[in-house]
Amino acid sequence: MRTGKKKGNQFIAHGTFTMHGVSKEIALPFTINGVRKDAKTGKTTLGATARTIIRKSEYGMNWARPDNPTFLGDDVEIELSIVTRAAGPPAAAATTAAPAGR
Repeated sequence: MRTGKKKGNQFIAHGTFTMHGVSKEIALPFTINGVRKDAKTGKTTLGATARTIIRKSEYGMNWARPDNPTFLGDDVEIELSIVTRAAGPPAAAATTAAPAGR
């Protein structure tokens, strides 16, 4: 995935989206709503939202009721609200010695 800056706090993420076994490159516009550094831990938290619409038919999903073909639309709205925190350093592996002779 790669991102490109649009303007201000708005960006576009580009990547591969797979649904129903079909993969396509998509562009997902997103907004960074806020960035905050925790005074105690020093970790940074970021909040973002994204929204896009895809068409089911482009992913091989075609379904219609014979009595009402427009009953279920082709558009699927994807809306994301994300809060992410920077990862900390990897935890040190516990080193416990096994009893001798076993």
